[in-house]
Amino acid sequence: MTRFFIGLILVLALGLMGCSETAGTGGSAGTGGAGGDGGAAGMGGGGVGGTGGPIRCTTNEPCNGYDCDMNLGYCRTSCMRLSDCDFDHVCNYITNECELGAPCVDDSECGGYQCLEWGSGYCRVSCIQESNCAETHTCTPWRTCAALIPCSDDAPCGAYTCDLGQQTCFVACWLDDQCATGYRCADDQCVLTNEKKL
Repeated sequence: MTRFFIGLILVLALGLMGCSETAGTGGSAGTGGAGGDGGAAGMGGGGVGGTGGPIRCTTNEPCNGYDCDMNLGYCRTSCMRLSDCDFDHVCNYITNECELGAPCVDDSECGGYQCLEWGSGYCRVSCIQESNCAETHTCTPWRTCAALIPCSDDAPCGAYTCDLGQQTCFVACWLDDQCATGYRCADDQCVLTNEKKL
């Protein structure tokens, strides 16, 4: 009887040791470095793919004409105002891109746009308000500066009528009455009456 109990105890002990080793092996495989490395590789791949992303900066030098946003430490990638661009660039309000400005001394050199009076002076390339244009021009709904044509009747105004209050031709329209005979107002411009609306 004693031998039976001793044999039974040995069998149980060996069985427990086998289970412990199996569990340990399973735990090792479950926590192996392969899974962790896979996660790291995923992050690394994202980092490499992001090389075309925002450019880090502390000055405007690496920003290709844009301003360095000192709060974020990255170059701006578009503009909504002049200050979003480097000092020798101007904001194109049509494309929202910073463009190298043409040097100027006064508005007469800027094709109807304002000559900015800092540095050497640079011409604007678009407008969002009247002051962005030279004195003899006005800002249109398309953010371009158009020449103000003096008038006392509709004769010099082409597709538009004469704004008798300003004594200049309209350069855009809101009403059909601002268009010459045979034209109508569509999308802020005067088009032929039989022309389809864009």
